[in-house]
Amino acid sequence: MQDMKNTTWKPHLLALSILGAGSLASDAAINSVTSFNNAGGSFAYQSSLSTAGTLVDAVNFGTSANIVANGITFTGNASGNPSGANYAVTGAASVDNGLSNPGIDDLFFTEAWGNATVPTLTVSNLNPGSTYLIQILHGEPRSCCTATWTGNTVATNVDAAQNVPSFNIGNGVNGQNPPGANDIAIVTAEVTGVTSFTYAATGGNGRGGSLAGFQTRLIPEPSALGLVGLTLGTLMFRRRRTLRR
Repeated sequence: MQDMKNTTWKPHLLALSILGAGSLASDAAINSVTSFNNAGGSFAYQSSLSTAGTLVDAVNFGTSANIVANGITFTGNASGNPSGANYAVTGAASVDNGLSNPGIDDLFFTEAWGNATVPTLTVSNLNPGSTYLIQILHGEPRSCCTATWTGNTVATNVDAAQNVPSFNIGNGVNGQNPPGANDIAIVTAEVTGVTSFTYAATGGNGRGGSLAGFQTRLIPEPSALGLVGLTLGTLMFRRRRTLRR
């Protein structure tokens, strides 16, 4: 090992090299996938919308209305097969806007959907050196369509599709306001080292899939930043000891 006393101390270069090494060492992967629904009738569900890191996109499908939930502004997109700078949806040519129920939840109860298709969200322009948190929103305000969704999948440009944990959606009651138990669901995925992410909403129990909205957040890597701080602190301590000698 090279003697630290003979090394030129360049903390800014060291910080860059450690961050770079951390990014390169991270295998491209879907780090985790979870699903949440308000099975207990919890109406604090909006707090399950993450505010971690930095917001990249937040979109509300099926309506032109912008909705603020947990401090996040979800921009309305009323188009079928909606798209934006960093995302695109296929297989969801139709839209519903809360089924015209006044006062209904305009984030979870508006949607883009398809008949005999699989609505698919692709999030693109991701930086492979970064980690992202992606949350997909589902809602069911109708009395007709209680279902267990078991076939939804997530994939990336380097990861094959894998199943999302199953969740229930819908409770057989029409137009509850606020949403009743099982009326809403949130799927959360964390990905690292990828340039694109794909979510396919297959639906379940005879009900077609739909997408109410989504958000993408850039997540800092505390382990790499912590390593930088720890290493710089160690170097400063060693440098002081060297100067005293």
